[in-house]
Amino acid sequence: MVRSHKFAILVLPLILSGCDRSLYEVAPVNGMVTVDDKPLYQGGIMFSPIANGDNASSGKAAVGKIRSDGTFRLSTFEDNDGAIVGEHWVTIVNHDEEDLPDGVPAFARIQVPDKKTVVAGTQNQIDIKLSRDQVRKYREDDR
Repeated sequence: MVRSHKFAILVLPLILSGCDRSLYEVAPVNGMVTVDDKPLYQGGIMFSPIANGDNASSGKAAVGKIRSDGTFRLSTFEDNDGAIVGEHWVTIVNHDEEDLPDGVPAFARIQVPDKKTVVAGTQNQIDIKLSRDQVRKYREDDR
């Protein structure tokens, strides 16, 4: 009895996490983050799905690493699988506030001002183009 109980405790979270995935359609997403047309060459990006209709659960956020050329690919349930289909709020996180392109104001986190939409059945190219003024306005400094 104890052995089967331990097995259930270990396996149940895996089963439940697998169920989560089947509730949401995911589509591949890649893009580029720029500030004043210069690549933001480090940090992270998160697409948080927005709940709609009768479904109060929006699903799991997708995350990606911003590479040295400003590009990113999103992952939700497995590497590079993309993001849940639908509308998202986007957050950019700066991991190293000292290492930003010239002229970009220091920030810890930026809430991108407009929603982004992930479309089913296609490779989504979603570029995030910001200005220095937007970085100043929409940053959430937690320093």
